[in-house]
Amino acid sequence: MATIIDGKAFAAKIRSQVKEDADNLIAKKQVDPCLAVVLVGENPASKVYVGAKTKMAAECNIKTKDYKLDESTDQETLLKLIKNVK
Repeated sequence: MATIIDGKAFAAKIRSQVKEDADNLIAKKQVDPCLAVVLVGENPASKVYVGAKTKMAAECNIKTKDYKLDESTDQETLLKLIKNVK
């Protein structure tokens, strides 16, 4: 027999645990949790996805750094940015 899982409740539980873990890291001064997002171009679906991740990060007390690059950005420039994000 199949078990029905409440996806929204499960996701809320996971977010709660991530927030607790982030708060503990901040309190212990071990690390300052941060989500770096690199968006290349103007894809509407990507913007929605990034917006959702940014919102969830804020709910979990995780800072975000957004890097928006032009669609014409070459691979070398992109890789250099990724390597140097801190």
